[in-house]
Amino acid sequence: MKFQELELLMGNKFYQKDRHLFLPGKTLEESNTEQFLDDILNRMIENIQLEDILHLWENFRILQSSVGDLRRYSQIYTKFMFANLVKEFFSHRHGEGVEQAVQQIYGFQSIQEVMKFLKSLIVDMEHHLEDKGSVSRNEVARAKSYIYEHYSEDISVETLADLVYLSPGYFSYIFKKEIGENVSRFIREYRMEKAKELLSGTNKKIIHICKEIGFSNVSYFCKSFREYCGCSPEQYRKGEIPSEET
Repeated sequence: MKFQELELLMGNKFYQKDRHLFLPGKTLEESNTEQFLDDILNRMIENIQLEDILHLWENFRILQSSVGDLRRYSQIYTKFMFANLVKEFFSHRHGEGVEQAVQQIYGFQSIQEVMKFLKSLIVDMEHHLEDKGSVSRNEVARAKSYIYEHYSEDISVETLADLVYLSPGYFSYIFKKEIGENVSRFIREYRMEKAKELLSGTNKKIIHICKEIGFSNVSYFCKSFREYCGCSPEQYRKGEIPSEET
């Protein structure tokens, strides 16, 4: 049987509109589960179309943590809904293998099998995008945005790696490959540029500027600033800037 015929059969004969999924912490009456599935799967389809692997993983984890144990409810409905998502994964392969994949979805006996299969498709897509280089660009861009917003805080490689669901070692590798310098140096230089802006554009005391850009020790800040700019913060504020800086 072709998967189109199988899908029609599932939709017309076995689609159970009165059956519901179980969401943890909610009663059946409180959970608009069809709408939940529609929303999360549509977001995942959009993520696939945009090749946004980061948010695809995030939405998958939301789905995974929310579906709960579905053995009491209609698994056929969930498979019917997941079929369109699976088709979108294979659209990037010009449809190759989609028929077999959809039949696999309908053949699974538990929602856990469905989720495991979806996870494998995301991993495959991630590997494909890694070859194109778009994954590293997206993840580094998100890490940079976090640095821009939180430069006054203590930012570690581990924090940034967790943000984009990568190991610290691999994140450090793609960051340096994309930017051309390591994470700590990038953060330091961004903080120094912010210090220069505050020194030249405000009357804030150096001790306050030091804390505002994420340094807990004034002496270390002054040493780092001198190494970066070739002069002390006080000299920079007075305009006593080395010729190279000028």
